[in-house]
Amino acid sequence: MRVAVIQLAYDDDESFEARVDRVAGLVAAQAGHDLVILPELWGATGFDYTRWSREAQPLGGRDAARRLLRGAPPGARCRRP
Repeated sequence: MRVAVIQLAYDDDESFEARVDRVAGLVAAQAGHDLVILPELWGATGFDYTRWSREAQPLGGRDAARRLLRGAPPGARCRRP
């Protein structure tokens, strides 16, 4: 099994939309890996808790997951903890 671990640098000035697009490119670049692991707070505005409720996605919302899977191999899927 090939595993890729992505460590992101980001700040609170980067929008959620911009971050998802950037991370989608990083995930797509891991072609050939069986598993890609992202940090737990990569998409939730990092440590700026004042934005969490404003920028949270609904529980059933899969928009970010779909965008992350662009360019991923067939059968790839996103898992949440």
